[in-house]
Amino acid sequence: MNKATKILLTAALAITTAGAGMAQGASHICAYVNDNVYGPNAVEGYKIGPGTATAHVGPYSTNGQGYPGEFNSGGLAATRVLEGDLYVNDEASKNITHFTVNKTDCTLTLDPTLYPSGDRDVAYGDTLAVTPDGRTMFVGSTGDFHIYSHTIAAAGALGRTFTETLTNDYPAGFEVSPDGRTLVVSYFYLSEVCAYPISGGHLGKPNCQSLVYDPEGVSIDPSGACVYAALSSLGTSGVAAFTLTGSVLGIPTVYKPFGPGENSTDVVVNWNNEAIYISDAESAQVISGSIASGCNLTYKAIIADGIPNSDFPGQIAQGKISHAYVVTGDAVGGTPSMGIFEEHANGNLTPLGSGQFPLMSGSVHTATVVVVGVE
Repeated sequence: MNKATKILLTAALAITTAGAGMAQGASHICAYVNDNVYGPNAVEGYKIGPGTATAHVGPYSTNGQGYPGEFNSGGLAATRVLEGDLYVNDEASKNITHFTVNKTDCTLTLDPTLYPSGDRDVAYGDTLAVTPDGRTMFVGSTGDFHIYSHTIAAAGALGRTFTETLTNDYPAGFEVSPDGRTLVVSYFYLSEVCAYPISGGHLGKPNCQSLVYDPEGVSIDPSGACVYAALSSLGTSGVAAFTLTGSVLGIPTVYKPFGPGENSTDVVVNWNNEAIYISDAESAQVISGSIASGCNLTYKAIIADGIPNSDFPGQIAQGKISHAYVVTGDAVGGTPSMGIFEEHANGNLTPLGSGQFPLMSGSVHTATVVVVGVE
């Protein structure tokens, strides 16, 4: 696997953070994915549930340009969701597009305003993370190795760019803790996971933990007590677990192998902190595990993700409001796809099949999957 492909595998997953009890199959989710490597930047998705029912929505062109001719560039590099807002990054124009989400039918309404991301150089797009209060967005640049921030207005508009910090590597995993006090970032080539304290919408000095292996996607548990990082380039599955106390990461415990997978690229902790799901990008499978106190993991099962053949890029997400479903992202034969699962007691998953997206203009890889829970 080449480095550019590895970078695609790290695109962020966005999950809404509000919510309480388990949805008993009565609600649906809105799940979105990017497409269009060549030509206009676009986003499209599905209304999923209840049960196995799905309805395709989109595609919707963004304010971006895509990035014609660059095979491993996603056009849309990352998205984040608030309670009714979808944010889409475009690496070619270095802008962020804002959509309003209609959570009844999952359709999108375009905000025509251009919001500069802050990125001064084009690379593989930017990772985005929004604080749970919906007031601040952080942007991790893969082009100029900076983290930027923007305020968010009540209607979803972004404020001017603020330069937070210079990094020494591109941000891979990128997630804000449920209490809004910590931004956790994984750095692939540095083999580090770092925790940045957040105060007043800005970042403080990070503390970091080194790994022998390359970290990609990260997930913070609902209580904010544990951080998990998917480990790639092992030739087998792997995940690192860290305690998180007052924005300080503990020494990692590395689980390798964690099940019979081949290459772990993303991870998500489920809504009630009982199960962990790891996307295995090369075997088209999802690895599940059980979580015990102290961030301890136990391998549980492995299941096909509902999408056949090669598995790129292999993100995984679950809504935190309507949490009856888990979704993986993929591109098979140039067709952006989603693998769809229904979650049952004790974190057991049942595959509901996959959805295929009609192409707008020759998409090769999907770069991000986003799930919006609907009450």
